[in-house]
Amino acid sequence: MHSMLNQQHVPSDDFMPGDLDLLSPSTQLTSFIKETRKALNISQRELSKLSGINQSNLSKIENGLIYPSLSTIQKLASCLGHKVELNFVPNINK
Repeated sequence: MHSMLNQQHVPSDDFMPGDLDLLSPSTQLTSFIKETRKALNISQRELSKLSGINQSNLSKIENGLIYPSLSTIQKLASCLGHKVELNFVPNINK
């Protein structure tokens, strides 16, 4: 797992699903995992058991301290009732 370069955080109280589009990809990922887990009323411990990911690492992922591999992202997404789709889009600024 790699350290995250961008450590922006979204306050849980003000989070709206459409807000993800305004965030960096790494922040989108951490926010999605944390907010979806909370919306499903699943504890970190429960998600850890479901996904096979150490609870300490799950906490670090949710807090933007480490960045998970694609296979870990896929496990978490599946446990949260989602699938991963990866899109590459042209950078308009270049």
